Amino acid sequence: MAAPVAQAAGPTATDIFFFEDWCLFQDELSLERQHTVSVLLAALGTDNCAEASRRASTVTLLNLQGQALQDLAPLASFPILRELVLSHNALSDLSPLAAIPSLTRLQLSHNQIDDISALQALENLEVLGLSDNQVTDMTPLSTLQNLQTLNLGSNQLQDLAAIASLSRLQTLDLSRNQITDLSPLGSLSELQVLDLSANRIVDVTPLATLENLQELNLNRNAVSNPNPLRQLSRLEKLYLYNNPAASFNCSTTANALCLVLPGQGQ
Repeated sequence: MAAPVAQAAGPTATDIFFFEDWCLFQDELSLERQHTVSVLLAALGTDNCAEASRRASTVTLLNLQGQALQDLAPLASFPILRELVLSHNALSDLSPLAAIPSLTRLQLSHNQIDDISALQALENLEVLGLSDNQVTDMTPLSTLQNLQTLNLGSNQLQDLAAIASLSRLQTLDLSRNQITDLSPLGSLSELQVLDLSANRIVDVTPLATLENLQELNLNRNAVSNPNPLRQLSRLEKLYLYNNPAASFNCSTTANALCLVLPGQGQ
């Protein structure tokens, strides 16, 4: 008796190149992927698989904020995406994003991310938001030489060495982490806005070389001697609320410094 013919299984993520396939085989996918496909169909504005695939091949911007997404595999079928908003989801696995090297702006705040290794493939990124996650290791970011804006607030960071080479950074948010050593930041000469609030910083000497810095937030740290910051001739806003440095007076600075101390600002 002939052996029974096996039923054809739906394609795996590695088999699929076009969004049409994700759409056609949707019923055979995991519940998490089914949900992602449904969200993407809604974003594309059609239930027709062929038309959805055509649109996916031309889309450059997707806003998928707050959609309870867990699985990003179908996004690999959006080959020319430049801007992607994935904030406020339930994401932990970013590996599908490595297939979208065209990305220049990526927002991933308020997720469940601790591994960002997939992001090292996104060498065209200029803006990256990763606040409110569980990131401890920034090493994969060292390849992102085009980054201009980086938000890593509210993570679990201590070591900043990985971002010392990101020479194009202009805006950097490292607030609400566990940072003590600022030495790696001394090489970021293009920085204009830097938020280091709510860390464990005592010594701000490494910041004295940031000659383009215009705004610096050091609220809620342990800075007792901010005098090295007097060298920052372009600094316009300095926030020092909840530090021991209450004696540092705005009127004694050489530049037009706006100093915010307890009782004077946030």
